This record gives sequence, C-alpha cells and structure tokens, in this order.
Amino acid sequence: MFSSTSQNSLSIHKATFDIEINTPLSDEENNHQRFNVGFPKLFRNVFNHSKKHKVLQPENEMTRLSKTLMKSNETTETLASMTNNTHNNDICLFSDSPHYIVRIAGTGNTDEFERLIRADPSKLKVANPVGLCAAHNAAARNRVGILALIAQYNEDLNIEDKDGWTPLHHAVRNNALNAIEFLLDNGVNDVHLSKQHEAPIHLAVIHNQLKALELLLCKRPDEVNLGGERDKTPLHYAALIDNVDAAKILTNYNARLCQPCNSGSYPIHVAALNSSNQVLSHLLAIAKSLGYDTEHLLNFCDAENHRPLHSSVIGGNIEAVEICLKNGGKIDDQQEDLSTPVHLASSQGLIEILKLMFNCQSELKSKVIRMTDVQGMTPLHKAAMGDHVDVIEFLLDEGADIDVRDISKRTPLLVATLKSSVQAVCYLLSRNASLIYRDETDRNFLHFIIMQSLPIETIGNILFTRDNYHTLFDQRDQDGFYPIHYASREGQVNVLKTLIKHGAEINRKTNQRQSSLHFAAEYGRYNTCRQLLHTPGFKRILNEPDKLGQTPFHLCCQNGHTRVVQLLLHKGAQFTKTFEGNTPLHEAAANGHVSTVDVILQGHAHLINSINRLGMTPLHLAASAGYVDCVDLLLSKSAKFLINIDGETFFDLAIIQKQKDICLTIIAHDRWKEALDLKSLKYQTPLLGLIEHLPECVPVLFDRCITHSHNDKKHEDFHLTYDFHYINWMDTKQIDGKVYRYPMLPLN
Repeated sequence: MFSSTSQNSLSIHKATFDIEINTPLSDEENNHQRFNVGFPKLFRNVFNHSKKHKVLQPENEMTRLSKTLMKSNETTETLASMTNNTHNNDICLFSDSPHYIVRIAGTGNTDEFERLIRADPSKLKVANPVGLCAAHNAAARNRVGILALIAQYNEDLNIEDKDGWTPLHHAVRNNALNAIEFLLDNGVNDVHLSKQHEAPIHLAVIHNQLKALELLLCKRPDEVNLGGERDKTPLHYAALIDNVDAAKILTNYNARLCQPCNSGSYPIHVAALNSSNQVLSHLLAIAKSLGYDTEHLLNFCDAENHRPLHSSVIGGNIEAVEICLKNGGKIDDQQEDLSTPVHLASSQGLIEILKLMFNCQSELKSKVIRMTDVQGMTPLHKAAMGDHVDVIEFLLDEGADIDVRDISKRTPLLVATLKSSVQAVCYLLSRNASLIYRDETDRNFLHFIIMQSLPIETIGNILFTRDNYHTLFDQRDQDGFYPIHYASREGQVNVLKTLIKHGAEINRKTNQRQSSLHFAAEYGRYNTCRQLLHTPGFKRILNEPDKLGQTPFHLCCQNGHTRVVQLLLHKGAQFTKTFEGNTPLHEAAANGHVSTVDVILQGHAHLINSINRLGMTPLHLAASAGYVDCVDLLLSKSAKFLINIDGETFFDLAIIQKQKDICLTIIAHDRWKEALDLKSLKYQTPLLGLIEHLPECVPVLFDRCITHSHNDKKHEDFHLTYDFHYINWMDTKQIDGKVYRYPMLPLN
C-alpha cells in the first residue's frame, strides 16, 4: 500500500508500464524501492531471457520486466539513507505522475485516494495513456469504496473513456458485480452506447458475463430489448455468437422474439444465418412454450423477404436447415427476388442440403424444381451458373427440365456458357442439352463460347459429336454477327481454325456487309488475318467492300496496324476507294498513323496526291486533324499543294482549325516559302490568316525571314539579311472604275 510519505520515496517503475486494469496490485507490495547492488545481476538475468527468446511484443516484455523487478526482494532497500542525497531532485517519482490516481483507484486504497482528490478533485478526470480515468479502473477492479468516494465528491460516474465506455461498461466487461450494483443503485446511465454502439447489456452477452447480465436485468428489466449497433437487441447478439445461456436469461426476462433490427432481421434470422443452432432451437422452443405456432415464427421476413429457412441455407449450415424444416419451414417460400431455399442451395452447390430439403418435403419437390425467380431462372439455371455439376446431376435426376428458358430466353446451357462454367457446359452437353436455343439477342451457344474465350478443344470433344452442330455456324445475332465474326474480332486463332476445320464459312457477312477479314484487319489481329488468308476462298473477301465501301485494307490503315497492312499488300490487297472516295492512304493520314503512311508510300508513291469526292488529299486530312508527323512526312515526300472543292489549301485548313503545331511545322519545313506563297480565297495569303487566328506563329515566321551571312557572329563580314517579301505585299481593288492600292497590308 502506498503511504503518505511516498512523496519522499522512489519508484522503479514508469507510470506508462502499469496500465493493465486486470492485474490488481497487492496491498503488501512495498512501493518505496530503489536499486541496490543486487539489481544489475537481476537486470542482466531478465534481459538474457529476452535475448534467448525472440520478443514479438516489446511493450509486453517491458511490462513483464517491470513486474519482475518490482516483486524481487533483491531490488528493495529502505530509502532513509537517501534523504539527504543532493541528486534527489533529478529523480522522477511515480507518485508525481498525473496517472498515479488511476493506479491508486485500482488498488482500492481509499485513504490515499481520498488524500489525492481532496487536494485536487480535478484529478478524477485525468486519463492514463490507454484512456482510463480513476472511475473506470475502480469499476473494472470492483473497488466499490473508490466509487463511493467519487460519488461523494459529486463527480461524474458516467464519464467516458476514449472508446466511449463508461465505468458500468468496464464493470460488466470484468464481471465486477459489486461495482455494477453500486453504479446502478447510484443511477448511472445503463443505456449509454459506446462508440461501437454497444451498451453494458450488449457487452454482457458478447463477453458471456452471465452473472453481470442477470444482475443488469434484475435491476433494470426494461432494458432487455435495448437496441445497439443497427438497433440490434441483446437477443440479436446472443443469436449472432450462439450464446444460448445468455439467450435463456434474456428470454426469462421476456426478450421479444419479434423485434427486428433496422436491417429488418429478427433474432431467429441471425441465428439461422450464423449457424447458431443452440439459440435457434431455444427460440423455437420458447415460441412453442408461449403458445405460438413455430411455423409462425419461421414465417418472419426480413427486409429482403428472407425467412429463417432462407437464412439458414445462405449460412450453409445443414443442422440449422434441418431445425427449420422440422419446425415448419417450407422449401417453396420465396424471398424478395422470388428465390426459394432450393434456388439458394443450388447456386451455392449445397448438395446435401438439397437432398435434405427434398427428403423432408418430397411432396413439394416437383413444384419447387420448376419455380422461377425474378429473372425467370430455375434452380437448374442457378446450379449451372455456379458450375456445380453434382447439383445439376441431382436436379436432372429429380425431373428438372434441361432446356427450360429464363426471361432472356437462356437455357441452363447458355447461362453456364455465359458464366464460363466449363464443367457444367460439358456435363449438360453430355446429357443432350439442346443446341437450337438462342437468347433474346439471337446469340447461340457457340457465340457465347467465343465471347467468353472458353476452351474450344475441351468443349468441342463433346459438341462436335452432336448431329446438328453445323447449325450453330449458320446462325447470326441481331447485329448479323456469325460465330466466325466473334472469333476473328477477338483474335481467337485456335477457335477460328476449329470452326474452319468443321465447316464454317469465312465469307459470311454481317448487317454492315463485313466479313471475318474486316474484323481481323480492323482490330489488328495479325495471326487471325494470316489464318484467314491461308484458307481456300480468301480472295473473295480480300478486296470486298462493306456497306461504306471500305475493304479490310481500308480498316487496317484506318487503325494503324502496319504489320497487317504489309500482310494484306503481300496477299494482293488493292488501293480501291470508299464510297466517299478515300484511299487507304487517306484513312491512314486522317488518323495520324505515320508508319502506315510511310509503308504505303514506299511502294505506292503515286497515291500521295489522290483526292476524294471533296477534293481532299491525304495532306489536307492530316493538316486539318493536327497530325504533325504525317504532315511533315507528306511535305518531305513532295506532296502537291492542291485545293479542295471549296478552294482551300492544306494550310488554310490548318489555320481554320487553329492547328498551331501544324503551322509551326510548315514554317520550319524546307518547303515553307512554297507554302507561304500559296493564294488563299479565305485569307488572301496564309500570313494574313496566321495574323488573324494564330498570331503566336507570326514571330516564328518573321525569324525565318532573317538570313545570317555567316555562322560566326564575330566574322568581320557578318551581317543579317531581312526578307520583306511577305510584308511588302500590295492588295489592289477596283471600285467604281477606280483602282485602290493597299501597300504592306500585313502591317495594317
């Protein structure tokens, strides 16, 4: 016990090492200690232990060290001889710590505690490093005398720690019954919720403090249905962790079975979902003892219209399912999305639960196996989605329709394919699932295989043994896509080879009159293109135009797939024009694919000045779209400066579109003077257009008009030559027979 003379004594501990509220201090401990000559030996022994055993939690090891040193007789020696030590002022006393009062509250030393608070009552609000005040520590250690002193000084017995716990929370957590009774008798707030939204009664259930729970309910029976987190009652908490003893105490005090939390779940739902079989059985037994039909309790619905049987199936606990079935739960009950417990079990692959439900209620088997949810899906659809072959086999053996369709017209085979359930697909095929059905977008089984990139070799071993598999090749969806189009677009070469091997035709057209080669070229599928171009009959599709007049060659140039461009050229692709008059070179330039432009010009330079129906050259299109590299390349390849049907040059289009980088590229190019000398119907000269729309380009242009006589500025003949050709330009207009001259118009 700490004495009143402790202010003149030393402590070997720091306050931060003694904050555990579950390690009561002995009244016989001598707290007036200092180190003697035996201390170093003990200290070394303790640390040698730490060195041999790897320390995972240093703070716990330091606490152990502190307690070892404190309890050792080798470390104690009276401090009377230290009274006159001149270095006393350099030593920190534990009794001087602001946390000292929290420690004393835990020891139950009322004399010392009263001395401390009499001197300064505000110390009662001081919290130690873990956030506990004196009242919390006293309540946790069942120190009623300390609590009485706190009450005597009219201090708050509802004071909160950092987690929002009051002294009553701590008393309940530590089963400190005397403290609980004292606090309740002194009117503390027993419904206060912590930051985790838990009241003391909830903690009693969670931590299985049954005596504390009984005492709380004896004193405050009205709190038996107190709402906590999400308005869950104590009975919800008991159901969550299968604390049947707590549930029995709660129901003895008339806990309501019919009170939901704010998510709509009743205690029986929580018990069923979390496999709390003891609490589930107890709740049903209580309902029966109160004169209620257990079937009524099993018809409670949560916010999603789940009944307890639904919840038990979702939880996957067969014992909970059996309890519900034996007490009146029905396997044909539907939740909000119209799913039955059989749907839920099928989707999770719970074969044993399915067998149990069918055995217990065999009269409902033929009905429920055909029931559909909100998507029109049967339990067989759900099993197929989840790739649960054993469940599929069981349902088919029980009479399920293998080709039943949902509201999107999908059979279990189509659903399994769409969800990449390969084993289910193979099994359904082996059970002769029909191949003729298509979904609402007219996609068939083979469309889905390719869309989901399923292994065609695995599925094909069964599929291509069917007599009517050829029909899949000839069916197209709403967009006119045949399976071979999907394979070409996705670049699935192995699938493409398999389809061609089994008779698929490569010249099938979509609604836009595009062949499989159009798709392969557009998406840059080099290997797919090679496969198609090595297939007999490829010449029919090589230069075939689509609805816009675009050939596969146009599409690969449009998207800059240079390797495919080279491949198609090698196979004989022609430079035809689209219905708008664009050549493949137009397409490449208009989209800025400079490497593609370069490849085309290497072998077909004559196309550089080709024009479309609007009179646009590749140079027009590249300049208008702002593709600097393409413009620079075309200028370097001697593209002509033609005008379109509106009389516009490529320079005009760059100015109109305010393509600053294009204009700077033209000015920096070797052909800049040729470009600046162009006539413009819109601006008269390019310079006037630049002044109007892109004035920041003009200084760069004027810098190009300055010629240095020598590279070395220190040369004796160094001079600059200024070319005023573009400034000294005169506009002449004739008005009413008179000629008007406007000299140096760019400066005016």
